[in-house]
Amino acid sequence: MAKLPKFNNDDLRRQALTHRSLPNHNERLEFIGDGILQGVVTALLSQRYPNYREGRLTRERSKLVCNAALAKVAKHLNLGQQLYLAEYAIKQGCRKSCKVLSGALEALIGAYFIDTGYNYAAAEQFIQQLLNL
Repeated sequence: MAKLPKFNNDDLRRQALTHRSLPNHNERLEFIGDGILQGVVTALLSQRYPNYREGRLTRERSKLVCNAALAKVAKHLNLGQQLYLAEYAIKQGCRKSCKVLSGALEALIGAYFIDTGYNYAAAEQFIQQLLNL
């Protein structure tokens, strides 16, 4: 089972877990993490399945990086309980929202990428562990 890595900069970790209902939220980190995640999964699938056509690779990637799949990983990591949320967001059920959980996981990937000094190999290893690839 995957676990969260140790962060050198705990402020980055906290920001990654901060919902947009609060200041200094995770949306920028989510954007970075989404890009890294897409790149890593694309590279891994293309290496593992050299005979798959582009359409099949796209479908396989979509299965791995869709909100539902990422939220499932986030739930295993208990991210919902670690999120920083405004009171109204808690009342709206954001701790269990697939979109919020998957976004937080992407933000953690982005934060880890930055925390490691923009180390793509470290992010790749983290993603492989998270997604069991």
